[in-house]
Amino acid sequence: MTKVDVFMIGYFLTGKWVGIYNIAIRIGTLSMIVLVAVRTVFSPVISRLFHDKNMKELENLNKTITKWIFSANLVLFFMVLIFNTEIMKIFGDEFLAGSLALIMVTGAQTIRSSIGASGLIIMMTGHSFYDFITPDACGG
Repeated sequence: MTKVDVFMIGYFLTGKWVGIYNIAIRIGTLSMIVLVAVRTVFSPVISRLFHDKNMKELENLNKTITKWIFSANLVLFFMVLIFNTEIMKIFGDEFLAGSLALIMVTGAQTIRSSIGASGLIIMMTGHSFYDFITPDACGG
């Protein structure tokens, strides 16, 4: 299910476009490393704060984490916005057609990063049903 986008492009377009999109999506989602790293580091802290019923500190931590994640992703987005053709040209001139896709994917990841670790907090505080309906479901 995680590759439905690739299958759909393959169904409607040629293999050339699947390859171009595949490179753009892989580069564009590299920014998720920041989200995964921060979530991994702060998971035990979130658990402890909730267990201790320290909701104010948990709220402050969530705001701080979200700012870090979003700021890092925003910097990466602007780098991709400025250097998108150079990045795609690394893979060959035929991949330049994926420059717009790279910008769009990176922009979407930047917007996605604006929710920070909210899905993790929802899941760790016993509200897993709501994690199912958030864009950050399953730790993304």
